[in-house]
Amino acid sequence: MYYLVSTIHVDGSSHLQRLMSSIETGIPFDRAPNRPATYVTQVVRCSRFGLAKSWDQPLLEAEYANLEEALIGHQRVVAQFTQSRCHTGLTKRWR
Repeated sequence: MYYLVSTIHVDGSSHLQRLMSSIETGIPFDRAPNRPATYVTQVVRCSRFGLAKSWDQPLLEAEYANLEEALIGHQRVVAQFTQSRCHTGLTKRWR
């Protein structure tokens, strides 16, 4: 089993973020304030070539307020999934 761990920067001024801001505040889209920029880490199953099978239901999703938190969080998630894989014996090819 392979996992893809992705951490991206989410721009608070993107159309999607402003739409979410409009829905949350009830202010029309054209006047909706920007949301704060964030970072999002997602883990999905992928092929051995790193191609995500689906982004629809991530195995894990975490949001961070700044780059420093995101870098630490990304490293923790990689370690978490590496350890869980080792503990289940999935890394052993030959028995």
